[in-house]
Amino acid sequence: MICRMRGWDVTVHFTKTKLNGERKHDNWRIYIKPEGTIQRKKIEIENIGTQNFGKSGRKDYLYDLEIEGADNYSNGEVVFHNSKMKRWSECDVVVLGKHIVKGTKDVYNYYLGIDISPEYAAKLLDDKKLKKWVVALDGKKLITGVTNIRNLLKKKAKVRFFIYYGKSDNTKIKLDVGDVLRVTSEEVIRYENEAHPEAPLFRGYINRAMEPIPEKNVSDSLDVFNRLSLLEPKRVPIEELIRWHQESIKEKKFKGGGLYLPAPHAELIYAGKKVLVLKDRKYNIGGEVFLIFDHDKAYGYAMLGKPIKINTKTEFINLQPLHKVTEEEFKKYKWSLPLYAYPVVQFMPFSRPKKMKVPRGVQNFLLDAADYIVEESSLPPIAFLGERPVEILTEKTD
Repeated sequence: MICRMRGWDVTVHFTKTKLNGERKHDNWRIYIKPEGTIQRKKIEIENIGTQNFGKSGRKDYLYDLEIEGADNYSNGEVVFHNSKMKRWSECDVVVLGKHIVKGTKDVYNYYLGIDISPEYAAKLLDDKKLKKWVVALDGKKLITGVTNIRNLLKKKAKVRFFIYYGKSDNTKIKLDVGDVLRVTSEEVIRYENEAHPEAPLFRGYINRAMEPIPEKNVSDSLDVFNRLSLLEPKRVPIEELIRWHQESIKEKKFKGGGLYLPAPHAELIYAGKKVLVLKDRKYNIGGEVFLIFDHDKAYGYAMLGKPIKINTKTEFINLQPLHKVTEEEFKKYKWSLPLYAYPVVQFMPFSRPKKMKVPRGVQNFLLDAADYIVEESSLPPIAFLGERPVEILTEKTD
């Protein structure tokens, strides 16, 4: 059992197993509590190892606690007092470079990257804030610098392009440039591309090296990182929402409207595989929040960005990996150019799709869409604050 805890009082209880298989609760536990500037450990079970980290003089401590019990102990239960757990997102990234940690001989930090296409790299270079994170590998040589990357794209050089994802924590895992490393990130952060909204950039915050993945030679896809970047909704008291609003943080409330997408496109958004919504008309829906649904299910809330105009068939085909509309569907819908692509800026998925009784004849938008969900009488009010989904708490909210 491995967990990271922040706080100053943690107890771990165990169940002791008798030889005949019966179990009983004993008062075996680990108790960790800093007192003043001293970190104190009291361990009452043999063969249990703990590690803790913290700065003296603070009342807030950070622990990495790894517990390995003997075979006759099971069902570890962690009780947190004034503490919180952190969840880590697992992903596979490519090693772009490494260096030995100062003062050691076999401890490394690795520079990590996400594979991207030359076309995607070009779109990131058009954003003045994101362009510095685009790098390339020529064999095992790392190439950085916006000018150098532009020259490689202009020459159509046979190199691999990457988003610089971040640096790993210290590790003794030995890898070479080009190898794939599995890491767990405390957070996968999505950065919006102002020049090309359909091409965001992803970076990891606190990346712990887990294990090499020798059977792979490329990173996880951008779809994976996009999915990991979708945070679960925060539960925020209404008073806090009001305070945020007074501080001029952008707020977009769900006003009840639904956006119909024919199968399988709503489900593709839910799966994190579709990030552009195509329409044959220009609607004033940029920045609005919609309930996303198809013929019989609702999948969650989406906030859309400003539309991108698609003027040519070539542009339509080049953007297919993002909008997922096939040429057969183009003909079926009797569309003609230009089309308008609305980026899915943020998506708050339901824990599972909800059954919905959709009225006949709906083709684009549906007023009071949540009223047609048949699984429950009402949905909690939500809003997007600073482009992040939150659930508004009221006195009636559980």
